[in-house]
Amino acid sequence: MASSSGNNPRDRIAACFGRLYVALSKLEVLAEVEPVMDPILASASKLDVALLETDEEEYEETALKVVSALRKAQLPDFNTLQQYLQQLDPTTLTIPFVFILSSLIDSTLSEQTSRTLPQLLLPEGKLWPEITRVLLTFDQVQVRYVGAQFHKIIDTVYTGAEQTGNFVPAIQLIENAILRLDHTSSTLTISHYYFVKLCLYARAYNEAANILNRPIYHIPTSEATKPLEKRLSKFVCSPHESTVAYINPQTGLSGRITSRVYLEYYFLSALCFLGMQNWEKAQEFLEVVLTTPTSQNVASLIQLEAYRKWLLVGLLIDGEGRELPRSVSTNAAKHIRALGKPYECVVDAFKSNNMDTLQAEINEGIQVWTDDGNYGLMTEVMAAFRKFSVLRLSKTYAALPIEEVARLTSPAPNDAAETLNYITMLITTGAVQAQLTPLSPKTQSASLGTLRFLPSTTTQKSEAEVERELAIKTAELQILSKHIQDYDHQLNVNKDYVEWLQKAKKARDQEKKAGDKSAASKPFGIPPGSGMGMGLDVDEEMMDDWN
Repeated sequence: MASSSGNNPRDRIAACFGRLYVALSKLEVLAEVEPVMDPILASASKLDVALLETDEEEYEETALKVVSALRKAQLPDFNTLQQYLQQLDPTTLTIPFVFILSSLIDSTLSEQTSRTLPQLLLPEGKLWPEITRVLLTFDQVQVRYVGAQFHKIIDTVYTGAEQTGNFVPAIQLIENAILRLDHTSSTLTISHYYFVKLCLYARAYNEAANILNRPIYHIPTSEATKPLEKRLSKFVCSPHESTVAYINPQTGLSGRITSRVYLEYYFLSALCFLGMQNWEKAQEFLEVVLTTPTSQNVASLIQLEAYRKWLLVGLLIDGEGRELPRSVSTNAAKHIRALGKPYECVVDAFKSNNMDTLQAEINEGIQVWTDDGNYGLMTEVMAAFRKFSVLRLSKTYAALPIEEVARLTSPAPNDAAETLNYITMLITTGAVQAQLTPLSPKTQSASLGTLRFLPSTTTQKSEAEVERELAIKTAELQILSKHIQDYDHQLNVNKDYVEWLQKAKKARDQEKKAGDKSAASKPFGIPPGSGMGMGLDVDEEMMDDWN
């Protein structure tokens, strides 16, 4: 009997030659790359935790020298560099790994005649394993020195996901990169923007919550972060109380955060919460969009879209229409309201407590809601009207027959059985505090029972639960207080603010000389001691120090 192919001597010899060829190829790659890369890798290998803990200054100098050497190095051809990259550890050698991978991406894109990414940068492409490895295991400190190159990798992952429609791998990689770089996710980056867009594309709303539920405290801009950087630390590698000290345009880790990116991030995040039917969080994010300062007090299209959804979400939360926040500028509010008039009419119809009026208003504008992408929200509003109609009955009645509830609240007033099922659902989900009381068999009535409203009660929590919640809230307030202190410092050293203080002091001195003490107590309409966050006397001392 012929031997199997696995035991054939010729096959074994061929396999040995194959392994030998691979080994020789690796040796050839090493022989070509080692003279250039060995000195760089020798320096990069020193960047470990031990050096960071003992001498931050030397760590910084070494990291900068490695980056400088990589910029000046004459790197070999694409195939040789790709094979060499496979042998590097992205955790211990993050700087050279990210730099080389970024160079390979640049080399690949430079050969493209179209704007689409080549296959080797997409999932299952030749460079995808290296992209995955570095985004999952990069060193959080070393990456601060190659921020621009690192974000080029993130950009590639995002663009590839948009191009292929394969969103899940990109969502997982970008989420890991955000949290590995900053476990609090407290500084907004372009990665946040990419992440929330991909989650919307994939309708992965629940997956987005892990990032979106972490408060953003810092919006990195070139001018805003400079005073904070000087105050918080001496070196990029130093431990930082605030992540904005190293996640900023200077390091390249933040990417470019424009006003449009900022508005779109919060608007798209609100859409994710709408997808989860988390109306309260959606409203919170929409209000951020609405209250963002605008250029020349003219509202943007994003703010108009936010206003339309914000009105409807308010109805879903408590059945009440809302006024625009006072922090919205008068001119912007005027433009927003003029263009959002159809939605305000729906709010008015909702508040009229007349189902026919609301239904007619919604039917009248079906094409408008569809074009605006709000038809789904309108159906939720119509459903919520019925729920709030039931809740309003509790303000007048202690109990009602199901048939009467159907007559007052149901779109099908003669279908008491459907109303019974609906009321049962509301009670089960906790939307209505009530109970259903069936009629006694002796009662000569065709009624399906009685709805009895219960007094609203506060959920009783154990002492341990209360203590746990208090500890969480205390920790959140301490974090918030620290961030407020940081921004208070930024304000105090802001050039425009200092100039305002100088003008305020000059105006007050002139008024004192004129003997107008009553006017002197309110320079520029600001009461004494307010000082935009601190006492005016303290501001004056700071201004003197500045001068």
